[in-house]
Amino acid sequence: MPPAVVYSAYFANTRYTNEATAEALEVAYKLLQRSQDAEKKCSGWEFISKGSRFVKVFASRCPHEDAMMGLFMDKEIYDRLDELWIVLSKGHFPEPFDDRASAAESEAKIRNMKQRFRGTPSFNTDPSATSWLAVTRTAEYFKVMDELTKVNPKSPSDNDSYLKAVKHMVEIQMRHLGHALRYHNEQNPSNQIILQDVMKDVITFETNQPRGRSAAQNHFLCLLALGTTIERHKTSARGDGNLAKISFLSEIQFSILKAFDIPQGVLIGQGYNVSIADEGARYTEKERRHACHSSLKDFTTTMTATQGGTGGDMHNFDNWDVPL
Repeated sequence: MPPAVVYSAYFANTRYTNEATAEALEVAYKLLQRSQDAEKKCSGWEFISKGSRFVKVFASRCPHEDAMMGLFMDKEIYDRLDELWIVLSKGHFPEPFDDRASAAESEAKIRNMKQRFRGTPSFNTDPSATSWLAVTRTAEYFKVMDELTKVNPKSPSDNDSYLKAVKHMVEIQMRHLGHALRYHNEQNPSNQIILQDVMKDVITFETNQPRGRSAAQNHFLCLLALGTTIERHKTSARGDGNLAKISFLSEIQFSILKAFDIPQGVLIGQGYNVSIADEGARYTEKERRHACHSSLKDFTTTMTATQGGTGGDMHNFDNWDVPL
């Protein structure tokens, strides 16, 4: 059995949410130790990409059958072989793999910090697995969060097709956010909400709201993450003088502002990876969450332009306080 598959199965079988980062570091270190010299010369990010692709190809070529793969692992573990590579690609540790360091350098880095990191408290704020907030976090939600983590404006894959895919993700999250707000208000006519109520749920780490309100919180957080992803691409495009790309990305951001009363300053730069921040595994992500929550708190408690000390209306459009 290939080592990449063995360690992937081991990780899926033993991981716990609070310790997933430390365990991923441990497994990555063992894999790097077993790697050939040629594999260690590639970049750390490329090493992870190769491992992820290998496991996916292995799963597609070797389906789980009782007389074959069933002899090595349970179906549940087989279906979760990619978890190790998802955690590693998210960069759940202080010094993530990148394109500048070789796999061998990453091996040395992991060796020096894995024990130190294992003693770091997690301050876990993950919602209960049975809460509506957790249940409504679909594959689309995690795809958006992964996109924010691995965004690389200089990547060859950052082409027109990729930008259209990002636009499509934005459109999906906008539709779902509107639907979630309407669903909640229809189901709870005596307790209707607006987007600012969802923002307050985010600030207070509210995890026990009804289905529609919880789903709205997740879709709102996805829009913030996508807004920050887009802004990073815009920053790169400005440096390259790519005006067409800047215009295309700005239109996507503006479409969100036209539909939802979200502060522009929060949308374009204060989205964060909720999964990493909730797990408490990376301090910088918790700092971004704190900055985002501070801005949202200022916005939700400053209801008028006069109170906000601004020269004009601080909301994106009229009737912002009318429930959908």
